[in-house]
Amino acid sequence: MADRGKPHLRLPALTLIPAGSEVGVIFLLLAGMALLVWLLTSGPRMARYAPETPPPATGLHALERRADGGAPYRWTTGLARFNLPNPGGPLLLRLDLSAGARRSVEAALSGPISVRLSLGPDLRRYHVLVPAQPGERLTLELSAPPFVPPGETREIGVVLGQMGLWGGGAAPLALIAAALLTTVALYLAIRAILPPRGAAITVALVMGSLLAWHLGGRWAMWTFAPLGVIAAVVAALVAGGWPLALGAGARWRAAGEERAPAVGEIGARVLANGNCGSALRAMALAGLGIGGMGLYLAAGVWNHRNVHPGLALDLEIYLRAGRLALAGQIPYDPPELNVIGVSFVYPPPTVPLFAALAAVEPWLAHALWLVGSVALYALALLGIYAAQEGAGRAGLVAALGLGLSFAPFLENLAIGQINSLMLFGLVLFTLGHSGRRLAWAGDVALAAVILIKLTPVALLLWPLARGDWRRLGRVALGMVALSLPALALYGPAPWMAFAQLLPDLLGGVPRNPYNQALAAVLTGLTAPGSAAEQAAAWLGRAFSLGLLATWAAICWRRRGANDGAILACGVAILTVSSSLIWYHHLVFLALPLAWLALAAPRRPPWPGVALLALGLIQATRPIEFGLGMPPWPAVAGYVILVLAWIVRSA
Repeated sequence: MADRGKPHLRLPALTLIPAGSEVGVIFLLLAGMALLVWLLTSGPRMARYAPETPPPATGLHALERRADGGAPYRWTTGLARFNLPNPGGPLLLRLDLSAGARRSVEAALSGPISVRLSLGPDLRRYHVLVPAQPGERLTLELSAPPFVPPGETREIGVVLGQMGLWGGGAAPLALIAAALLTTVALYLAIRAILPPRGAAITVALVMGSLLAWHLGGRWAMWTFAPLGVIAAVVAALVAGGWPLALGAGARWRAAGEERAPAVGEIGARVLANGNCGSALRAMALAGLGIGGMGLYLAAGVWNHRNVHPGLALDLEIYLRAGRLALAGQIPYDPPELNVIGVSFVYPPPTVPLFAALAAVEPWLAHALWLVGSVALYALALLGIYAAQEGAGRAGLVAALGLGLSFAPFLENLAIGQINSLMLFGLVLFTLGHSGRRLAWAGDVALAAVILIKLTPVALLLWPLARGDWRRLGRVALGMVALSLPALALYGPAPWMAFAQLLPDLLGGVPRNPYNQALAAVLTGLTAPGSAAEQAAAWLGRAFSLGLLATWAAICWRRRGANDGAILACGVAILTVSSSLIWYHHLVFLALPLAWLALAAPRRPPWPGVALLALGLIQATRPIEFGLGMPPWPAVAGYVILVLAWIVRSA
């Protein structure tokens, strides 16, 4: 069956993958950056910390002064942890310590070193030699028997005066890797705007300034490696998202040249022709549209005020996993303690990103995650709009307005989920079939999505049915490349721990009031252990397997097509066939919903069906939480959407 009116994604002249000459430019940039790092770190450097300005630490009490000379100091608790910079090379650590009111104390210093210190009642200076460390930061723990002074309630350990750290001669490996990675990523991002020479000069100036500022005086207080990794990820996403924004702008300008008449103009023409019945129908439709939009926004606001404050922040689960990885521990809970929705369950390739976030200040990690989620989601909507041939300006306004107020998306933001990144990757992969310039970016994006959730591997049935071996090879190469950092940093142990969690992940949690999969909703209506419960579970499994079989049949029948509409259908089927659907997972349906409403030919009933499904999903939370009913509107909404896509793709 031939595709009539299929959309084509026409992007501005932009190269995402460097040509041969640009590879040479990148090589020169990397060589120059390595030389700059060597020059800036070749000499000894130092960091001194007075009691008034201690290093990043936990377990320190407020600043105090001695009664005799007024010298400042701080009491520690029984266990104090210091996060110190690594200047490179062998290190000299200096600590001014005393036992305080006690005659003597045996304190232990642990971390890169393990020593015991005999402290007296007076401040004494201790010099400790530390071998060269591979990381950018050093975590030291100072422990001492705690006690409570007479007349006080606080628990104290020892007295800390000044701290000092000396070293240099070789940059930490984390700093070198972050500098080189950020250099390449920034070049690819800036290259979307500037020619090769301008991009290279800009990257050299930016990176040179950052490293000089970091190593020339602020190195003691700033962690370059995690911010460098985050900057590299952001730059890579900009490189993939910039063409989507440009394509949406081009589509907006083209739509302006053929501006459709506004509702008021249509009404005026109808009245001029004397057809009052048509005018009333047009006004009624306009009123229904305005009223429906008001109810749609009201449902989103109601969710945000009444539902979202009671939900846990999933971002804290990711940051906890990152902190465990930074401490050299496995980020997964043991199988007997693992609880889906509470424990960390994403595959090991995601851990380096969460470790980088966990290494920065919590407020910065939360802000980066929030801004990034909104930006990636908006870019995904822009990309879908750009792919639709003949889409008017009203289509973009509707996509952004309805999409950004979509209740699953707002819940995704409220709990700090990773779904915006996944949706962005799915959109890139979908558009990679319509625009050749996005082929590499889309295939690597799908590789990242598979390494986050695993189940999107089912989308590879489409290139497999078409015999698109190059695309399959690019996805496989992307998965290997994205897995290497976690394997190099943490070894095989996290992979073995994750493998133990797979059976629970694939099985889902059918008897859970928050699971909106069809099997879970049906199971929740039955008595535990009853025959009806088994029947509901089997019905849910049959529904899921039937959808996946339908997806395989669509891929085989439509293997001659070459546009993203089939993959939009695949995303709908993949999302709905899951045995575990939290409400925020329905944000993935933004892709098939928008595509169904905007893609040509936009003849009835597809836009109306998309709006009906969207409205049902949007109204679920007020009905579920406000009226205490099961989430039947969401189930009805995604079933209607999937059936519409199956009929449309048949």
